[in-house]
Amino acid sequence: MAIKLDNFVNVNIKYHLSSQLAGNRETVVLFQSIDNKIKDTTFSSLSELKKKTSVKEGDMLYYYAYTFFANGGIKLRIIYLEATGSVYTHFANFSIDKEVDEDNYNTKKSTLYVIDTTNKQFKLVDQTASYSANITYYDKTETSIKDYTQNELEGAIKALDMEYIVIASTGSFTTMNTVAFNINKETDTTQTQIWKKKLITCMPTSATVNDLPKDDNIGDGLIIKYGILGVEMTIGAYLSKINIDYANSVQDYDYTSEKVQYSYQPNPSTTDTITVGEFYTDNELVAELMEANVNVDGELVGAVRNLGGNQLNGNDIVNHYMLILLNQTLTERLVSLLSKKVKYNATGLSLIGAEISRELQRYLNNGYLTTDKCWTEDDLEYQGITIISKNTPLKTGYKYVILPFSVLSPEDLAAHKLPPIYILVADSYGIRKINVVGEIF
Repeated sequence: MAIKLDNFVNVNIKYHLSSQLAGNRETVVLFQSIDNKIKDTTFSSLSELKKKTSVKEGDMLYYYAYTFFANGGIKLRIIYLEATGSVYTHFANFSIDKEVDEDNYNTKKSTLYVIDTTNKQFKLVDQTASYSANITYYDKTETSIKDYTQNELEGAIKALDMEYIVIASTGSFTTMNTVAFNINKETDTTQTQIWKKKLITCMPTSATVNDLPKDDNIGDGLIIKYGILGVEMTIGAYLSKINIDYANSVQDYDYTSEKVQYSYQPNPSTTDTITVGEFYTDNELVAELMEANVNVDGELVGAVRNLGGNQLNGNDIVNHYMLILLNQTLTERLVSLLSKKVKYNATGLSLIGAEISRELQRYLNNGYLTTDKCWTEDDLEYQGITIISKNTPLKTGYKYVILPFSVLSPEDLAAHKLPPIYILVADSYGIRKINVVGEIF
């Protein structure tokens, strides 16, 4: 594991609650317990996955990858992590039964499946139907999917480098919530913003909103999507595409057009196809899910679109993702500057200020920061020095103030510590306050 950058610069942007570097992160991590042959590999396309592994159409892991890459996902890092929790779901595999014939059909038909050409799904053979040599019969086998224990998944996520923000797993949304609650909790003083994660998971169709965690039991950073396991990768794909150097690249996830279905032929010698994945048209169901801050794909304005756009706790997905990203890239930029032995004087501070301004300008250009916000709280001061006054607009989308050396104690001066640097940034939610800490040489 790499040396942690927050040993040197601690950028910790948090929400200001009213009265109360490298840039892009294009790799999403998927912890899976399905295929132990894929130990730890990063894929850039679905074709690469099919070429380098035994994963094929119809497999559970294939749907995870398909949903990610079909929706423009950039890179998918798949890591095998053994799960020892209880069995929480099953995955059905269908294979052609090449031994069924007219003689043994009647003894086998209770477990045989055929393709429903109308619904494009496997269905149990009509027990009153006779054998037909023109029909392909399939056997069904079920694979038990075990859930991760909290320690298994939490330990694996915490071992990831800082740059991996968006995490998915084949574990249940219950376990993902517990892990999100622990790794992102604000009471953990060792957990700075740059190490926060976004955990994306699926709420299967067998669950209801009553099964979801509520209120204070919701893990920060937990994002849930309704559907079959793997549909949550649409969210990962969307976030992996955000490029902080592109103008207006930061947009709300709500109403994004998506691909959540693919079709394949289980028997290449026939034209019968199976459709994997689904979207939902039940207005009552969709409304209930959106009210509960669960994302769901529905048909709207002639296309299948994500409906929702929030984390389970109600916070906007993209804004909170960008907050982590801003913390990370600002940290990286300042660490890079400090590594060049910045002088411990006013010139050194001006160089730091220029780097801060340069980085924040990227976030103004890409659309994350806005220029229409105003500081509405009381004056913000430090040792009698005004950082910002009440009702001051942030016309540039941000403001930074580097305090003078005179505010430092003799001990801090001897340690070459920076005087406090306050950064105020305005996004579509409100104004956030940053206090930068570090050392110069």
